[in-house]
Amino acid sequence: MLKQIQFFLASSKLATQMPGFRTKTSWKQLAALIGYPILFVLSYVYMSYQMNHVASARDGVLLGINNIVVVLCMIILPFILITNIKDIRNKLPLFKEKNIGRKVAGTALTVFLLFAVMGVLTTSISKFYSEEFVEKISENS
Repeated sequence: MLKQIQFFLASSKLATQMPGFRTKTSWKQLAALIGYPILFVLSYVYMSYQMNHVASARDGVLLGINNIVVVLCMIILPFILITNIKDIRNKLPLFKEKNIGRKVAGTALTVFLLFAVMGVLTTSISKFYSEEFVEKISENS
């Protein structure tokens, strides 16, 4: 089974660009094979959380958009930056600096911006929920 997975990973263009499979290091491939499904399941669970409390289709759409914003800011964008997909860090100011202090400052600024954007967007979206939905969520908290 492991040989078949390794053959697939070696022959797949997508797999050779995915973090965990780019270097063809066994422990990284194993970590990716375990980590990616866990990441997808956790994202799915978060995305579907509270969907049974929606009072209207509008609330469902707003909650979906809210959840996408959170998953994007908390999982997808940090994953892209941490794993340096497509050498993205060398294209961003402060990340391509040789000075460690500036790199740390760039990381801290990025984390701050991700949380700020997420906070502003989720707060803005929550203002459009129906009163019934807000009450249901408050009761279950």
